[in-house]
Amino acid sequence: MPILENKISLLVPSTSEFSRDVSDIEFFRRSEYVAGKFVKLFGGVTVLDSTGKAPDAYGNLIDEKIRIVYSWMSEKSMIDNYQSIITMAKRLGKKWYQSTMILESVSNGKEFAELINVHEEKEKVTLSVNGKS
Repeated sequence: MPILENKISLLVPSTSEFSRDVSDIEFFRRSEYVAGKFVKLFGGVTVLDSTGKAPDAYGNLIDEKIRIVYSWMSEKSMIDNYQSIITMAKRLGKKWYQSTMILESVSNGKEFAELINVHEEKEKVTLSVNGKS
């Protein structure tokens, strides 16, 4: 059985326009959509409920329910699919009225977090895993 040492996680927000909660049904649909895409790309997925915190426009700390959707994969699968995950995160961020989306990854034993500005035009991201890209 192959050892899967690479992981990609997308944090699915429960809000629109930063602090307006979406319905439980909409939150479920969001996470199911992302989970379905990860299953197609990587063969399996884990979904965890969590809470994120961030300041609002006035500096007040806002709690937000999030779902962490992640998959473990081979090095090749990560390299082959990383750009499509970035593109999907930007598209969903715009649809869900987010300013940024958070993508976390583990590669070569190191953890990375990427804030994806959904309104930035530049989309090309190069991922280097074990010196390969």
